[in-house]
This record gives sequence, C-alpha cells and structure tokens, in this order.
Amino acid sequence: FAMEPNYLHIWPRNTFMMIALPNMDKSFTCTLFMPFEEFEKLTTGKQVLGFFQIHFPDAIPLIGERELKHDYFLLPAQAMISVKCSSYHLASRCVLMGDAAHAVVPFYGQGMNAGFEDCLVFDELMDQLHNDLGACLPEFSRLRVPDDHAISDLAMYNYIEMREHVNSTWFIFRKHVDNFLHTLMPSTIVPLYTMVTFTRIRYHEALQRWKWQKKIINRGLFVMGAAGLGGTYLLIKWLARDLNFCMENLWGWSHYLKNIGNFPFGIQVA
Repeated sequence: FAMEPNYLHIWPRNTFMMIALPNMDKSFTCTLFMPFEEFEKLTTGKQVLGFFQIHFPDAIPLIGERELKHDYFLLPAQAMISVKCSSYHLASRCVLMGDAAHAVVPFYGQGMNAGFEDCLVFDELMDQLHNDLGACLPEFSRLRVPDDHAISDLAMYNYIEMREHVNSTWFIFRKHVDNFLHTLMPSTIVPLYTMVTFTRIRYHEALQRWKWQKKIINRGLFVMGAAGLGGTYLLIKWLARDLNFCMENLWGWSHYLKNIGNFPFGIQVA
C-alpha cells in the first residue's frame, strides 16, 4: 500500500475534498467531490495536473503525473442523489423501502444500513400486527419517515464536516472533549457517530440527542471558560496588590538604609 490501508484518507479543502479508500489489490480509489462548475474548468490533462499541484500536491507522487492526467477523464463527474418522500406506503397494497424511499449521499456510510433497518422494522411490525398489511404499512411510514429523513440530513451535514470542519482547531478540540466525556459517562454522553453506527437508537432520536449534548457541552465549556477568565483576573489583581505592597516595603527600606547613617550609634553609610 502507498498509504496506511486501515483508514479513510481525506484531503479537506473547505468547499471541496478528495478521499481515498483502499482496495483488495493494495491500490486506492480516489474520489473528488466538488461543485460541477469546478469540474467544468478542468478539460485537459495539463489543467488537471495544475489543479492538483495547487490543492493536492502530496497526492501527485502517490498517483503519478501520467496516471493522473489519464485516469481523471475515465469517468465523468456525476450528480449525487438525495431523496425525501412521505409517506412510504399506498393503502395496504405496496410500500417503498431503501433507496426508492430515501436515497442518501454517501458521506455517513449508512445508506445500505438504513435500507436493512427498513426491512428489520417492517418484519418486527408484521410480527406485532399479525401480518395485517392494512395496519402495518401506515405504522411503517409513521416510524421510518422521521428516521430516514434524519439520516439524509446527517449525511449532508457530514459532507460539510469532512470537507471543512475537520480543518478547525475548535472542531478537533470538541471531538476530544466528546470522547473524554464519553469515557467518563458512557451512558450519558455518546458521540453522534457511535449512536448512529453502533446502536439501535433511532436516527432522528440520535440527531435530537446529539443537538442536546452539543448545547449542554458548549454551555459547560462557556461557563468553565468564563470561570477561568474570572479566576485569572482575580489572581492577577491579587498579585498586583501584593506586588504593590512589596514595592512599598522596598521603597521604605531603601529610605531607611539611606538614612541609617544619621542614627546615634555611629555607623556611617558611604
């Protein structure tokens, strides 16, 4: 492998990004995500190479200049699809599941999982409602629409996070805070990715809980920051007062030493 294989490699550039995923033959598949108008500017191999020299210079030795200028044009830029609809059923006759009901962009890696969860929820409802499609299908729509809309929104948000937020020091700091608090309180503070990927928490509930956690943690950090600034101010004020007291004492001692020669026991200060 030209890079570490057990990672998703990202080149975030705020308004666009490139990612690389490992293949079984030890190569990598690179995908460039950016607005169509940017793709339309790159019509020749020379333009592609210049673009990569500006934005992804470290990737050029890994890909190779000749391969880059050739492979870039093998596949045209394609649109990404996101579908939201409601409801998912028609009376008791048919129901939409998976991408037919809620195609999502690929940035959360949950498209197939959301489709499998449709099947799981539908199967559970059929058991609970004794295979009555007339009762099952409306209930399926009621349960799945908010969840599938939530994962669609999360997938779109994760694109912004991957291309832009990961460049922010504050964002990285907040991730460390979240993980630290999760270690201390694993059942109270749960990172969003953990809730979405490794639990049966419903997507829309995970989204709501994440927003609540973020608000609470941000307020806690604000209070701690304000307390820290206030404490620092009081400490500086106390030290300044103490320093002023010391300076006054030193000034008094200097006058004392200067005038000590006038005392009657005969010591003369040169």
